Amino acid sequence: MRDLPGWADDAVLDVLPPLRRSCAAWRALPPDYPLGGEGLGSRAGDWGPTCAALAALPSRPPGVLRSRQAAAWAARMREFLEQGFTVTEIGTGTMTGYYEPTLRGELAATEAFTTPLLAVPPRDWARRSPAAPTQSEAARAVTQGQPQLAAAEASPELLEVIAPNPPVPGVGDATPPVPSASVDPAGIEPTELPAMHPAPPVATEQAAAPPVALTPGRRATRSTPAVVPRGPPFPPRGEIEDGALAGRGLELAWVDSAVDAFFLHIQGSGRVVLPDGRLLRIGYAAQNGHPYRGIGRVLIERGEIRRDAMSMQAIRAWLAAAPLEVARDLMRLNASYIFFRLVEGLRPEDGPIGAMGVSLTPLRSVAIDPAFVPMGAPLFLAGAAPLPRLVVAQDTGGAIRGPGRVDLFWGWDAASGLHAGGTYQPARMFLLRPRPGVPPAR
Repeated sequence: MRDLPGWADDAVLDVLPPLRRSCAAWRALPPDYPLGGEGLGSRAGDWGPTCAALAALPSRPPGVLRSRQAAAWAARMREFLEQGFTVTEIGTGTMTGYYEPTLRGELAATEAFTTPLLAVPPRDWARRSPAAPTQSEAARAVTQGQPQLAAAEASPELLEVIAPNPPVPGVGDATPPVPSASVDPAGIEPTELPAMHPAPPVATEQAAAPPVALTPGRRATRSTPAVVPRGPPFPPRGEIEDGALAGRGLELAWVDSAVDAFFLHIQGSGRVVLPDGRLLRIGYAAQNGHPYRGIGRVLIERGEIRRDAMSMQAIRAWLAAAPLEVARDLMRLNASYIFFRLVEGLRPEDGPIGAMGVSLTPLRSVAIDPAFVPMGAPLFLAGAAPLPRLVVAQDTGGAIRGPGRVDLFWGWDAASGLHAGGTYQPARMFLLRPRPGVPPAR
């Protein structure tokens, strides 16, 4: 392990919290529960001794103690990993990035807030006649004092400062990466489509949800089955935006930007800041069953954006500069539409819930294909900045297919969106597995 390229340069102690969250999820499973990973997989019970040793390791010391003790504690974590794990190289693949966007919202439609975020319609939606507008689920939660809303301080710069990501050495002020012409960008989906994250119940270190990522259909794209309730098919994006599902009380919130809502559909989870500073956490619930069409590819085919300049920021800039009807018509070429749910129990400083059922950690959690990489396992990624980096496989995504695909979670502040939108680079991947019969040193 010491021979891994860049191994000595990474602050490996930072991976302890997400690894402990993986352990919490594994403890909730039967010991023989398979964790995925073709030929490299393991079962939940295989991690028992390792997780027990992880629980005994000290976390990063807080505050004033950090400067004196962090180096020693990091050395202990590094020794723990080197003695207790074996390394298998998966190969060199492609790394993209994703993040949790923040939107401005209201609980009722106003002149400024006109774009709804919808919950999943009932099975018999087609037989129900639209009624008078009803109070949304989010509005009911507010008026009834339910815990779906996490408190957050309001400020003029709310979108920039709400629960900023923890500082990451060498990354926070770095210039966001740009798409690399050396990596074949023909599949625009990896750039446009980071992992989507359904929101199973929140898992803590005391009680964890099963790793539902091992079931199919994480996101409906061309490569994954749709996740929809049984019943009549849902309308395509354009018809939904024209009101096909209106009057049924499905509106979780209303946001002030159709473009922001469109990209929330791509990311799969997000934060909605209300005018009084309260914060809604929104997670993926289902999809309308219509195929995904990447508008980035359309813009390239039309000659609007060069292939080597394609990124999420480039698409946003084009949409912002286009007339409203032109931008709307382009987004409607993607008939896929995402339905959301309110996510309970998250603090503003917590990341969104990934497919494993645990909160994601900025720059330490990744989305992978569980057919090839065991869910919850640590990976070491070698390459250009922000690599090298030890990460944990805690999420999945419809565009994350094959052994060489990995999607790095950047966080939730404004800088995270810039970094995520420009992340498209080679990454050399190594899987860490518990060494058989050798309990890690504590």
